[in-house]
Amino acid sequence: MSRIKKIGIIGNGRIAKECAQVLRLCEQCNLERIIIDSSCSNISADFKSYCEVQRLNHILSEDINCQSSINYLISGQLDLVFSINNHQIIRDNLLNSVPQGIINFHNSPLPRYGGLNACSWAIYNGETRHGVTWHYVSKGVDEGDIVAQRYFNIDSEITALRLIMRCINEGVDLFKDLIVDVCADAIKRTPQNKKLRLYLKSGEIPGGGLIDFSSDFATIDRLVRALNFIPLESPLGSAMAKINNQIFYVDKVRISDFSQQSNLGEIVRADDKLIVQIFNSRIEIMEVRDKDNRRVPLKFLIDNYSIKPGMNFIKGAL
Repeated sequence: MSRIKKIGIIGNGRIAKECAQVLRLCEQCNLERIIIDSSCSNISADFKSYCEVQRLNHILSEDINCQSSINYLISGQLDLVFSINNHQIIRDNLLNSVPQGIINFHNSPLPRYGGLNACSWAIYNGETRHGVTWHYVSKGVDEGDIVAQRYFNIDSEITALRLIMRCINEGVDLFKDLIVDVCADAIKRTPQNKKLRLYLKSGEIPGGGLIDFSSDFATIDRLVRALNFIPLESPLGSAMAKINNQIFYVDKVRISDFSQQSNLGEIVRADDKLIVQIFNSRIEIMEVRDKDNRRVPLKFLIDNYSIKPGMNFIKGAL
């Protein structure tokens, strides 16, 4: 029988908390050390509170690669560390301090959608299937060997936040199986196919964030949903529309009808509804926020932005 594994966690947020709970209930491992990634303070407070209530050994760290963080892990004589919703890149000194390595959670089916904002890009690209991956950390970001992976279907109306929540649920469920393999020394490693790799950088935003009303409904709808994190703040900004030299944010659209009697991007109705001619159909803008990011009634926006039929939305640099 394998000896009790000493496990650590680096991360924050709901998924880190739920995985910590899985480890607490495991009889073949001990959760010895937790580093809460406090670089994202808006989501680390709940995890910190959980650790305090459960009396789990933990520290906060804005720099997980600093020597004090590394010493903290080393002092726990850990076998393995899990990086779970950790927003900092793990450097060599930290990686080399853990004998059996560090396993990271990623909310995409690697090697596709490595890097940041995987869920938004999957929606924007029109994926009908998505997935989650647990993989070893290596020198290349999100390039390490896969140890557990799961695919699932996604519907045509899913938003970025809903997909993230689905990934969390699937990731925790998959983690339960992975821990069984960890404790039995039965981890299977699968190298990633680098030819299939797609990596997304922090500065990349789907569609540039600005709605092009000369495109078709599917393209516009995907952009709106890819940037919809309501009720949370979007890390990428939201889908924007520009008219009368002002911007506002669009959170939901739907097909109005398939008339094609107006110019692309022309407003054909602006009263209790806001309807715009797009390629091959007309689109109804249903939920909006003003330039100050406040959710407002559609009629309020129409009146305050002086939006009238015959005007055209602008596509171009803000």
